[in-house]
Amino acid sequence: MSFVGTHEYLAPEIIRGEGHGSAVDWWTFGIFLYELLHGTTPFKGPGNRDTLHNVVGRPLKFPDLLTGATEIKQHPFFEGVNWALVRSAAPPHIPDPVDLGPLTAARGKAKGHGEMLKQSFVSSHNANALCFSVSNPKLSLLSPPKKPNRLASSALNVGFQDVTEVIHNKVLIAAGFSGAIGQLLKPFTSVVFYKKKLDFRTALQAGGFPSTHSSSVVAAATAIAFERGFDDSIFGLTVVYAALIMYDAQGVRREVGKHARVLNKLTSNARKGEEISLKGKEGETLESDEISEEVYLPLKESIGHTEVEVIAGALFGFLVSFGVYSFM
Repeated sequence: MSFVGTHEYLAPEIIRGEGHGSAVDWWTFGIFLYELLHGTTPFKGPGNRDTLHNVVGRPLKFPDLLTGATEIKQHPFFEGVNWALVRSAAPPHIPDPVDLGPLTAARGKAKGHGEMLKQSFVSSHNANALCFSVSNPKLSLLSPPKKPNRLASSALNVGFQDVTEVIHNKVLIAAGFSGAIGQLLKPFTSVVFYKKKLDFRTALQAGGFPSTHSSSVVAAATAIAFERGFDDSIFGLTVVYAALIMYDAQGVRREVGKHARVLNKLTSNARKGEEISLKGKEGETLESDEISEEVYLPLKESIGHTEVEVIAGALFGFLVSFGVYSFM
C-alpha cells in the first residue's frame, strides 16, 4: 500500500484504509495551521512509519501559547516598541506622494494615436522620488507636490470610526462605570450607614459612601494591569496617581470639610444677633446685620471621606474593573 502526499498531513481514516470523505481536507488544513503557528506538524516522528503511528494513536497536544495581549507585547519580536505611544509614532519612511494624473491622461492620448508609452522607475539614493522616462518627447510630467504637513494629515485621518473606538476602551469604561454607580449609590448608603433622610441630590455631590474618586482611579489602575501587565510602567504610574488621590480624599479634603463645619456654626450663631469680631477697613466692629449676605452662604461640609469610605471605594473600583474584563 502506498500514499500520495506527505505522511505528516494524512488523516487517520486514510491511514487505516477505512474510506474517507471531504473531512480529510479540513484535517490537512488544520495540520497546516498548526505548522504555521508552532513551526512543526503535531505528529511528526523520526521516520514515516513513526509519523503514521503517531497520527493514528497519539492524542493531539498544543504547546504553551501566548494567552494575552500583554504576553504578545512582551515578545522579543516587539522589543523597543512603545505601545503606549504607538498610534502617534512616525513610520520609518514616508514616501513623497506622486501625482499620476498627467501621466494617465498622456498615456490614454498616446494609445489613441497608436503610440507606445514606456515607463521606467528609477530609484534614487534615498528612495523618496520616482522618475519617469517616456518615449513621447511631447509628454511632460509634473514634479511631485510638496509634502503635506504631518500634523494636518493626522488630524484629517481621525474620523468618526476612530472616535467610536472609545467605547472599546476598557480603562475608560471601568473607571466611568465605577464612578457613575458609586455616585448613584450615595443617596441609599447615606440612609443605611448614616441614618440620614433620602436625598437624591447627594448623587451629584462630593463626599459620602463610597469614595467615587478612589473607585475610579483604582478601576483605571486595575484595568491597565489586566491589559498591560503588572510590570508595565504605565500601571506603576496609575498606582502612584491612585494612591495620591486616595490620600488626598481622606486627608486634605476631609479636613476642608471639618473647617467648613466649624465656619458654618460660627456664621449660624452670628445670624442670631451675636456680634462678630471682624474688623472693617477703618477698624470699627461690624454687627452681623452689616455683613454682606455672602458671608452667610453655607459652606459644603461633605467634601472628603473617611478611611472606611476610601477603602470601600477602592474595593468597589477593583470589582467593577474585574467585571468589565470578565464580560467584555
